[in-house]
Amino acid sequence: MAIDNYTLRVDYDKKDNIPSGVLMAAAKSVEAFEQSDRKSLEKIGMEASFKTFLDGVEEGSLKINLRIEFSMSWTKDDTDNVYSNYFYECRLGIIDVIRRNKLVTREILLKCVDSLNNFALKTNANFIQAYKTFRIEEIADSIELIQSATSALSSKERVSLISRGKGAIEIPKAIVLPPMLRDQLLVKSVERDPDNGIVLLVKKPDYLGSSMWDFIYNNKRISAKITYLDFVMKFQNRVPGYEVQPGDSIVADIMVISQIGFDGESIKSTYEVTYVKRVSPDPGRGQTRM
Repeated sequence: MAIDNYTLRVDYDKKDNIPSGVLMAAAKSVEAFEQSDRKSLEKIGMEASFKTFLDGVEEGSLKINLRIEFSMSWTKDDTDNVYSNYFYECRLGIIDVIRRNKLVTREILLKCVDSLNNFALKTNANFIQAYKTFRIEEIADSIELIQSATSALSSKERVSLISRGKGAIEIPKAIVLPPMLRDQLLVKSVERDPDNGIVLLVKKPDYLGSSMWDFIYNNKRISAKITYLDFVMKFQNRVPGYEVQPGDSIVADIMVISQIGFDGESIKSTYEVTYVKRVSPDPGRGQTRM
């Protein structure tokens, strides 16, 4: 079984107990690199399990070990090294974008995409025919997650990535991809497509009016804001006939808002419920209302 191991180390002032910001940075760093690794894994068409272990707490540092265990055994003698090199180069490529630039441009992201695709060729990780190329928005996602992980650290605190035989790489505490810049770099156009008179199965209502509703739409779970204020006000005021519980359905009009990238592919879709015609309760609880 092929295995890849590496460590995230968070250093802080030795005089302090572990600050809450360090614990948050550690948790977010694990999330950021695991998500990045999952994308790298997806490109070579393999399955693996991800495991996280607290490697140790020393005076002034917290170490977390991340382990990828591939689900298949391989006959190549150098398989472990091949995959370790591939994942290492992918992590380093994304870190380098943050480390070497004050502000990310589209050209920088495209260059990173090319580099990560070439890493696979260089390490022979794509001898499996299922290899797929990285997308520019995936690189942006990884950068944003890493930025979020390190943003709460003080000047005396830092996160480093340690790989076997490679030494430690400090992860910069820099914001090179502000949220507003992301859309400028990735989105060519926005499409708005109405879908009227559809049935949405309610998974989670927004009781307070400050977040999103969760529905099943086209056999997948989505989050959506209900912008039809007449329904929202009556629901929040518990007007008879407007009560909604998980398991109920609504017949509604929905607007699908899709961000389209420069390659013509959809990057992200958001949803708005613009009109609610009626509420259909779970069959075990009563009859159609409104």
